[in-house]
Amino acid sequence: MCNEIEALMQELADLQARGLGDSARAKEIAALLGQKMDSLEVAIRKAIAKKVVEDFKDPFGPLKAMTEAAYAPPDVADREEVFVKKAAAFQKHSKSMADTAASLAKSGAVTDKRMADELIRTAAKVKKVAPQVEHAARIVLDNPDSEAAKENFDRLKEEYEMQVNKLTNLVHANMDTVEFLEASEDHLRETLEAAKALIKTGKDPQLAFQHVASAARTAKLVQNVAEGEIENTEDPTFKANLTAAKDHVAQSVGPMVASARSAITQPGNSAAHEVFCTKADDMVSAVHDVHEVVDKHYNPPPPPPRPPSPTPEPVQEPPPRPPSPEAAIPLQSENPIGYAAHQLDKDAKQWEDNAMVLAARKMAKLMMQMAQFARGEGGEVSNRKQLIETAKLIVKESEAVVAMARKVAEACTDKRMKRAILQVVDKIPTIATQLKIIAAVKATRQGGDDEEADQEASEMLTNNAQNLMGAVSEVLYATEAATIRVPEEKRKELGLQWVKRN
Repeated sequence: MCNEIEALMQELADLQARGLGDSARAKEIAALLGQKMDSLEVAIRKAIAKKVVEDFKDPFGPLKAMTEAAYAPPDVADREEVFVKKAAAFQKHSKSMADTAASLAKSGAVTDKRMADELIRTAAKVKKVAPQVEHAARIVLDNPDSEAAKENFDRLKEEYEMQVNKLTNLVHANMDTVEFLEASEDHLRETLEAAKALIKTGKDPQLAFQHVASAARTAKLVQNVAEGEIENTEDPTFKANLTAAKDHVAQSVGPMVASARSAITQPGNSAAHEVFCTKADDMVSAVHDVHEVVDKHYNPPPPPPRPPSPTPEPVQEPPPRPPSPEAAIPLQSENPIGYAAHQLDKDAKQWEDNAMVLAARKMAKLMMQMAQFARGEGGEVSNRKQLIETAKLIVKESEAVVAMARKVAEACTDKRMKRAILQVVDKIPTIATQLKIIAAVKATRQGGDDEEADQEASEMLTNNAQNLMGAVSEVLYATEAATIRVPEEKRKELGLQWVKRN
């Protein structure tokens, strides 16, 4: 796919170089590139989800194996060789976990920059401490009677476990739950199919049981994810359905493992193999049910189409008006306040008008007027008193946005989404209050003799405008997402419909 994208980009660049950037072929290539990039993004997200399942289903297994090898009695045969093998597996697994977490952070799936940065930092810490743990384990191996060596090893293991726990939690918190469960189901199915084939031939019982143990760990991981979703939701129907599906997974693990053990110890017994296959399929089905319940919750089917309205009598349409010229988009470097206002208006225009969208767009319009005054361009705000009054109007609209968002948060049944709204909403009153103060300061200094003080006030107003416009944009996105998790009857009471413009 990457080669196809590269070839299309090269062809498009060649067309542009020949002055054919607006040709039919160039437009066709641009459309194809958009489709290919979307497909590539999906493929990358699936690949990362698969790696997360593989790397984090048993984050401490290799550490445990290396620890056992380090503490092996001196008279155990192949003690050195076993340790070297286990230490290499530990290092490889640690690096793989860290690399997968960093890939997730850089993939674009993590929209919170602070979270992405924390993922990268924690992954780097895991990479840094892993060689120290291996070195300490080697000292224990070489000095089995040294208490100091054991204490040092335990201390470094504790540090490693703390960082890996943190990394695991960060990864799971930032993974798309539906994608993760889909990858878990696929991984479980592949693992159990491999186990079935090995048990049937009876060639490698140890590898067969490794597959079985891996499948059991994957099922446990699915249970943990389901428990997190159950804890997160306040939707009683979703909670009940997911609890039932999660319990089915828990009940399927024991019989699958027991039947696998029985089949492995009876090579050639087709009846025992058939029982294992049945129990394995039951576990896959149980995990699929968890995936399906969560998928339907987060991706509900679209509502049925509206019935066609009666055909009205044909009306003679007046000739269409010519489109009004678009206002020039402010440059961020020249007019940062106007640019921030434009960005909010651009974000809000994605949806058809509702009360929150209208309030946000009014804020953007008023802020644009303040920007014109601050730049000495005149316009609807032409004096200091009007500047202060405009700031008050912006604050009033921000209060309306905050009130509506809090009502949605209160009705939302998803605790994570509720927290996401409230975290950003709680910032707005403080920023809005600062705006009134800064506008008053700017009004007293605009056009005065103290140019330095006027410049300082302009910078304060710029920072405030950027923070306020950005916070309101975040609230719009968070509120739209949370509205999906509001029960239908309460959604009607709120009166906030989020319909994307065509």
